[in-house]
Amino acid sequence: MPALRGRLRRAGLALALLWVLQPTLVLAQARGPAAAPRPVNKGLIWTVERDGKTSWLVGSLHLLPPEAYPLPAAVEAAFQSSDMLIEEADPDELRTPDAAAELLKRAFFPPGQTLQATVAASTYKVIVERATQAGLPLEAVQRMRPWMVAVTLAALEMQSAGFDPALGIDRHFRDRAVAMKKPVRTLEAALDQVAMLEALGPALQDALVIEALQGASTEVTQVRTLMTAWQAGDTAVIERLLVDSAKDSPAIHQVLFIDRNKRWVPKIEECLAAGRCMVVVGAGHLVGTDGLVDLLSQRGYRLTQR
Repeated sequence: MPALRGRLRRAGLALALLWVLQPTLVLAQARGPAAAPRPVNKGLIWTVERDGKTSWLVGSLHLLPPEAYPLPAAVEAAFQSSDMLIEEADPDELRTPDAAAELLKRAFFPPGQTLQATVAASTYKVIVERATQAGLPLEAVQRMRPWMVAVTLAALEMQSAGFDPALGIDRHFRDRAVAMKKPVRTLEAALDQVAMLEALGPALQDALVIEALQGASTEVTQVRTLMTAWQAGDTAVIERLLVDSAKDSPAIHQVLFIDRNKRWVPKIEECLAAGRCMVVVGAGHLVGTDGLVDLLSQRGYRLTQR
């Protein structure tokens, strides 16, 4: 177990293991190719205005390749003009001893239980093949709960394809805000995201794991398409890849998107009322019905996509 903890730490996957869950497991359900967005670099960003105050709402991709930088000028300008940064969660939170211990407790089986005894033989065979390709020790895999296996393998494979959580938009702006001593707030705790997973229930978790394990090559292609859509500000493609795919399972859509968006709105409004705020959350949370753009518009804010 210490060797596994060290491996995950070195790979920079602490919070990314959780962040990658939503796009990866949702993208695994996406059907068919998405229309190619226009090749521009504008980013996914809205101005938020009310009562003479202006803030910004930015959609994030939690893992990016080096070629995604520099970010669009409008996104960088929003950060420079903001007085405060608000993000989904603190990527360093799981590095604290208490939080890391709680994650290990919830993501790994207790002594006497194994993954092989939990999943179907055909699923375990796929897991072994994928873990071997990714260089993940099988003795460590045996201790992981199914959702942790899928998230870990997906994160490692994304990194092999050039997508790095250290280059995610969230990490980029948090690091800069800390260096500038700009205030940073979060919308939820990292372990809240584990609870979100657990709320799906064992049967739904296992179904998602199987689908994610079977769609590895598709996921990488879809993530590249998602990045291109983000650069183009193409909300239709992003909505299709992230939100519409989740709607195939109402329970997943409710837990991953609707419930979280509604919980976040009051905290975002506090920030908007306090000053010039830059809100950075996963791109899928901004688009579609019950997305944050829609919810804030309903509450009287004027949102304009840049």
